Amino acid sequence: MTRGEFVASLQGHTGYVARHRPILIQIQFSLFIVGTMFYVFGRLGSDLYDQSTWGSLLYIHPLWFWGAYNMLASSICIIGLMNPPRRKTILMGLGMHVVQFSAVAVSCLFYGGDFTLGVWGIGFLIFHGVVFVRTAQEY
Repeated sequence: MTRGEFVASLQGHTGYVARHRPILIQIQFSLFIVGTMFYVFGRLGSDLYDQSTWGSLLYIHPLWFWGAYNMLASSICIIGLMNPPRRKTILMGLGMHVVQFSAVAVSCLFYGGDFTLGVWGIGFLIFHGVVFVRTAQEY
């Protein structure tokens, strides 16, 4: 990292989205596939949605709802990341991801779910909520 890039990163002008757009699109595609699996398993009535794993807070909505919500948020992010990147579209999709991962983290950590899934939710929440949203505001 050059001195100019370091100073620009301190000022909030990192170019993160423009520089890492292909890998960010791949992350969103991966989240879309995970959402598709949850949607299909939810519609087929799988026992994947166990209260001891996910916590009682996520039981407000059925499993297929969370899968569809994840697919919608990922689709909006992918559309926003296509060339040229669209800031408001990216921010809307990421805001939806922040809501979902916050619900996963809170449910798993405080409502009787698996601790590992709660930490996973916090990790994605930090990634989407802090780094990605802040740098998406550059456009």
